[in-house]
Amino acid sequence: MFLNILICLLIVYIIYVFTNKSIVIEGNTNYTDYSDNDCMILATQNQNNISSLQDQMNSVIGLSGRITQIQNILSTNTQQIQTLTDNLYNSSMTTPIDTSDTS
Repeated sequence: MFLNILICLLIVYIIYVFTNKSIVIEGNTNYTDYSDNDCMILATQNQNNISSLQDQMNSVIGLSGRITQIQNILSTNTQQIQTLTDNLYNSSMTTPIDTSDTS
């Protein structure tokens, strides 16, 4: 009973977190009124947006290196598991099975 209530509360919390998440795409979170058509305001806003995008791309590039490293580790682990499985299979094929009845 307690576990069911706990699971329900966890589900409600997860739904709450995902529905109330605010995502800021632009680097500059201050609202600027563009009604004046001031080129300097637009240029500053664009500069902030470009800086924010550059920071995001740098973090993606950093993740790319980590993903490559994880792929290499996964490939090595797969090869090692395959070797262990092959060795286990080969040793079981060459080891005679004792069929003597000890009862």
